[in-house]
Amino acid sequence: AALIVAAGRGLRVGFDIPKQYIDLAGETMLTRSIRALAADHRVRRILCVVHPDDQSLYEAAICALPDDIRARLEDPAHGGATRQESGHAGLEALAARNIPTDIILVHDAARPFASPDLIGRSIETAYAKGAAIPAISVIDTIKKTDHSGIIIDTPARRDLKAVQTPQAFKFDVLLKAHRAA
Repeated sequence: AALIVAAGRGLRVGFDIPKQYIDLAGETMLTRSIRALAADHRVRRILCVVHPDDQSLYEAAICALPDDIRARLEDPAHGGATRQESGHAGLEALAARNIPTDIILVHDAARPFASPDLIGRSIETAYAKGAAIPAISVIDTIKKTDHSGIIIDTPARRDLKAVQTPQAFKFDVLLKAHRAA
């Protein structure tokens, strides 16, 4: 199954709607994210976690999807104040609905260009290792600062990775971890 976290407000981008509902060449970021995950035949169910105020935006985003993909969508769950709360709400919704899944993909709706290869490797690695988190090397210089903004460290780029989605986990392990947190 796939869990798409789409409850954020996306205020940093400066639009009047959350960024996951911004149109990109005729489709919202959320619509493109759903399509990307649904392209892998192993993703049998998809649940989106949305903000309670965004139900009409969600409905508009999914109306563009073909029937075969819409049939794989669960009714959305409502997210919380943080990404962790939203992820937990989605996991609990899947558990409460008895959606059978051994591997869960957790994806950020505002990352609409996940490739089929990345999605496939995430699933395969999660089956083999129990979890998979895609990451890319950091190319920017990163500075660590104290609370007043004074630079206190410059970590070596070779030691840093930027984490991406979808992240894949054994469902029962991730649900147990969220419940413990």
